[in-house]
Amino acid sequence: MPPTAPSTAPWPSRFRGPSSPAARRPLRTYLLALILLALAPSIGAAAIAVWRAGSAFRETSTAQLLDTSRTLARAVESELEHNSAVLTALASAPAPWNGGADELQGWLDGISARLGGRIVAGSAFGEAGAGIDGLTGAGVPRDLVKRAAAVPGRTVISDLFTTAPGAAPDVAIAVAPGRGDTAGQVLSLIIPPDRLVRSLQQRDATPSGILVAVTDGTGRIVARSRDPERYIGSTVPDWNNLKAVGASHGSFRALTTQGAPVIFAFQQLQGTPGWVVVVGEPLKTFDARWQQPLVGLAIGSGIAILLALMAVTWLARLVLRPVQALAEHAKVVTADEHLDAPMTVPPSPIAEFEALRANIESAESSLRRRAEAERRIAGALAASERRYRALAEVGALVFWRRDSAGAIISVTGWSELTGQPEAAAIGTAWLESIHPADRAVADAVWGEARAMRAPLDVEFRIAAPDGQWRWVRERGVAIKHEDGSIDEWVGVLEDVDARRQAQARIAHMAHHDALTGLANRLLFKERIEAAVMRVSRGQPEAVLCIDLDRFKEVNDTLGHPAGDALLCAVTERIGALVREGDTVARLGGDEFAIAQTGVAQPVGASALAARLVEQLSQPYDLFGHQVVIGASVGVALINPGDDPDRVLKNADMALYRAKEEGRGRFCFFEPAMHARMQERRLMEVALRRATAEREFEVYYQPLMKASTRELVSFEALLRWNHPERGQIQPADFIPLAEEIGLIVPLGEWVLMQACAEAATWPEHLGVSVNISPVQLGHRGLSEAIGRALRESGLAPQRLELEITENALIEDIDAAMSTLLRLKALGVKITMDDFGTGCSSLGYLRSLPFDKIKIDSSFVASLGNEQESRAIIKAVTGLCGSLGIVTTAEGVETEAQLDFLRSEHCTEVQGFLFSEPRPASQLPALLLSLGADSAQAASRLRLVRR
Repeated sequence: MPPTAPSTAPWPSRFRGPSSPAARRPLRTYLLALILLALAPSIGAAAIAVWRAGSAFRETSTAQLLDTSRTLARAVESELEHNSAVLTALASAPAPWNGGADELQGWLDGISARLGGRIVAGSAFGEAGAGIDGLTGAGVPRDLVKRAAAVPGRTVISDLFTTAPGAAPDVAIAVAPGRGDTAGQVLSLIIPPDRLVRSLQQRDATPSGILVAVTDGTGRIVARSRDPERYIGSTVPDWNNLKAVGASHGSFRALTTQGAPVIFAFQQLQGTPGWVVVVGEPLKTFDARWQQPLVGLAIGSGIAILLALMAVTWLARLVLRPVQALAEHAKVVTADEHLDAPMTVPPSPIAEFEALRANIESAESSLRRRAEAERRIAGALAASERRYRALAEVGALVFWRRDSAGAIISVTGWSELTGQPEAAAIGTAWLESIHPADRAVADAVWGEARAMRAPLDVEFRIAAPDGQWRWVRERGVAIKHEDGSIDEWVGVLEDVDARRQAQARIAHMAHHDALTGLANRLLFKERIEAAVMRVSRGQPEAVLCIDLDRFKEVNDTLGHPAGDALLCAVTERIGALVREGDTVARLGGDEFAIAQTGVAQPVGASALAARLVEQLSQPYDLFGHQVVIGASVGVALINPGDDPDRVLKNADMALYRAKEEGRGRFCFFEPAMHARMQERRLMEVALRRATAEREFEVYYQPLMKASTRELVSFEALLRWNHPERGQIQPADFIPLAEEIGLIVPLGEWVLMQACAEAATWPEHLGVSVNISPVQLGHRGLSEAIGRALRESGLAPQRLELEITENALIEDIDAAMSTLLRLKALGVKITMDDFGTGCSSLGYLRSLPFDKIKIDSSFVASLGNEQESRAIIKAVTGLCGSLGIVTTAEGVETEAQLDFLRSEHCTEVQGFLFSEPRPASQLPALLLSLGADSAQAASRLRLVRR
């Protein structure tokens, strides 16, 4: 049936708009009007808020200007009061009033020189020169003298006046003594205005841009903050405006002499004849001060309005978008364009638009269903045929039909999958192509499906054209008659070989190491479980844990590719040493394990462990570098009922014991190891707690000059004050701290403590600190030493760092580089325990040692071993020739000291002089060591105080 032609009939009248075009307006117009009406109150409110804020800011600025005028007025009043107080004190003091005028004036002149003004005495009666005994008030305004005489004991102040034409103006303060012997007499202090109001000369006392002036009662300027020489004595231009205000304080606007608008604030001065402090600020500056916050407010309001506009615009678009989409979609539907296209109008959050969209979609779907119905029916069969034919041709599927007995009736795609003709699969001949190991499974599943009349689903391998076996999945269902009997079976063979291979790879990766291909820890534990079962049946089994010595050194120096190559080479050597039934695993890093089976124990495990230690220690050739490493082996025999984790833990404890005994050897697990391991774990927990809670303390043992018994320095020795076990010696916890990584922070703490303590000693005493091999290999050692020196203030040459020979053996080049960096800091380097390790005389030539310490074992055996005496003699002689200081440790007797002196040993250390002491006992120790040390003890006490 052909598709139905689209209808060309017009839309029903109820869906058409108004007939008059003048009545139609876009929805956008109405929305815009709604937005403007909604925002109008907000915009008006913002404008009012800005206007009110401007008024408030302007009033605040005016108040600030008034506050400035009041503050300056108080300062001027204080200055006037000070001068008045001085003049009043003079008036009440005994003076030679009954002497001659010259004598009185001479007395006043002597005082005037100290006040920076001129004091004169005069009479309130008669003309100038009519006073008692010729005293005169010349140069002082007569009205001032009269006012002062009218109020005896009170000071009065004049306005600005001049004594002669062209003379600088002055100000006078007058007071009448008021005593009977001085009736009518007046003292006047004449001073320049700038001396009277010095506060205004301090320009920084007022904000920039503000002009300050003081005027007298006639409007003339007494003092001015800018250009005082030019304006003092002149009349204020707007004096009448100021007087017209008629108040003691206030503000007004006026023009300067240059015509610039200024706003003034004024404050009348108390105790003066109408003096006023005037503070003026240019109107432009004043307006900018209160308008600046107004700009921010206006901008904020504008941003708020803009955000509101954006929000309502977004809401308008939200309303318009579905309307426009519906209109466009309606055009497409009515024009019969893309009738097959699905509905593309997105849902709308507006209920009315969503209802309209649903109605249009329903109408469109009805049209589309009528058009699509026959096309689906006509094309369904053809599409199905093409799809299955294409699948069969590419070999992904084989379609088959079987009769009720299971024989193949027809098959499609067999040749693509197997390379055989399809005729070879007819009947039961195709079964010959199934892998022999899978044929029984395929037959059993097929028989069960026939018996149960259930769907068939089974996977097996089948011969492929390339001679390989490929995994296929067979699925089928029964076609039944109306009476329920089976007519035939139809189904497919699906190629699932890629999936099977991926599953196999995933399974292999889950149980094997990616680098070496060996079993991983998960698979190895499964093999141990199986070994435990065999042990219960009487078959001996063992587990060997292997750890490579110096692998990290190879990995760090030659790089990770070389480290990976070394691990692969080790894997090959281990594989060549084990039997076919043994399991080799890589447990992680440089740790391997072997589950040994089928040999007598412990003989078999012992022989294998010895071969492993020997073979793995042979040289390796890695990228042109010959590398030699070692191996340590721990062996655990499996007992009936053992847990795999317990077996691995036992072997690991044996491995730890082998490494503890010097590496390059093997060790069998013993039950006592478990107790030692438990003790080690408890010690590790306690050590971590002690590090966090600072249970450590630094002790100090003196080093003496052998020839004079003079104190040279102290060696810092760490002690652990265990809360339960008491004091623990370093030999009992330092190795564990090195192993678990605590030696670095612990060593830095010792450095900080020792340097801080040594900084309190006299400057000729040094301190030595032991540096472990782990610390020497740490990159931050030189920074830690530099920090300790800086924070303590200790001179570098007073610090000695003691390095053992073992720290140099593993990597002499790295050690030399580190020692040279330390030497550059200015500290001294000492080789500790010389002669106990693999001593090399080349160290003395190539490494920057300042001192060699002879181990205490040689000193202890001086009395009964000639070899020890010979060794000490050789070391002291060699170091003397090389200019290296020698120190003998463990000196306990005078006889030992005498021998060391005779062999020119430089320094000695031991219980003969003192055992290690805490810092608090050092002053007492110094007193016991002699006169020089007593002086040092006294200085040490002073420093500690």
